[in-house]
Amino acid sequence: MSSRNGAMYIRDLIDRAMEHATRVVEGREIPFGDIHKIALGAIKFNDFAQDRTTNILFDWDRMFSLQGFSGPFVQYAAVRIKSILQKAGETTSLSADSSYHGSYDFESEKALLLKLNKYPEVVKSSAQKYEPHHLATYAFELAKELNRYYEEVNILNSEKNEKEARLWLLKFTYQVLESSLGILGIEIPNKM
Repeated sequence: MSSRNGAMYIRDLIDRAMEHATRVVEGREIPFGDIHKIALGAIKFNDFAQDRTTNILFDWDRMFSLQGFSGPFVQYAAVRIKSILQKAGETTSLSADSSYHGSYDFESEKALLLKLNKYPEVVKSSAQKYEPHHLATYAFELAKELNRYYEEVNILNSEKNEKEARLWLLKFTYQVLESSLGILGIEIPNKM
């Protein structure tokens, strides 16, 4: 890899990313494997998030931001889902019949559902055009919408019917985040 300052070897790039990832989780007991996933996720997301017709820019602070357009931001959204599901005694897996059969209107979840509905179209378009930045942008926008949803809706303290519906939606959202990041070669850490 070359830059204005000369060449950077991939090992040096990964080492530097590990340093930044370690700072992101500073003060928390995060396993080395999860720090490694965060580091590689930041590099890969930064690479795939950029249009293939433009130069790749490295801005280490932006790459590791937990509030901005970055791999760790999207990974953190997925880790947060896992945490909520664990508190509720649930797992991230959906049953063979993944549709929801309860009676809930999903009005509070409308924007999130509309975003989830676009996933197949985004995957198809990204693949046909060889433009993974559309998928990276989608994953970021989904994580952003999920964060907005968290702020507005209390999931764990909802009434039973609402809680079941909302936990189902979180599982579904996790599956989409896991799939979209997986296509980009990015793993979801267990802790962040």
